[in-house]
Amino acid sequence: MRTALLLAAVPLLAAGCNTSSPGGPAPGTANSFKLDLPVTTTTIKQGTSETVKVKLDRGKEFKEGVALKVTAPDHVKAELSKSTIAAADPPEVELKLTAEKDAAQAEGKVVVTGTPDKGAAVTKDFTIKVTAP
Repeated sequence: MRTALLLAAVPLLAAGCNTSSPGGPAPGTANSFKLDLPVTTTTIKQGTSETVKVKLDRGKEFKEGVALKVTAPDHVKAELSKSTIAAADPPEVELKLTAEKDAAQAEGKVVVTGTPDKGAAVTKDFTIKVTAP
């Protein structure tokens, strides 16, 4: 019975996170980082904006700055509150997404890349959906 409950809970736990694979000087160790992005689809009406959080999940020994770059679907503007998270900075930045009035009513991917001062970069995406106003 316990095993069945545990197995039933695994998909729920997996659906609750949108974390990248590790990057940095030693990926997969305490000297690495991951990007945490929105878990659910972000819906934006044409001609409006939505703000989401992008979080840097640092390993205990990861002391590097990370440059952030974002790409979004055509006619969706993506603006980070900061394009670099320094080693001493709080680990979270805001990402403002603006769907232009002529943006296609469709789902698309927003791709975030984090490049550390040293080591491997990390790329992760999340889904946005543009709807009619």
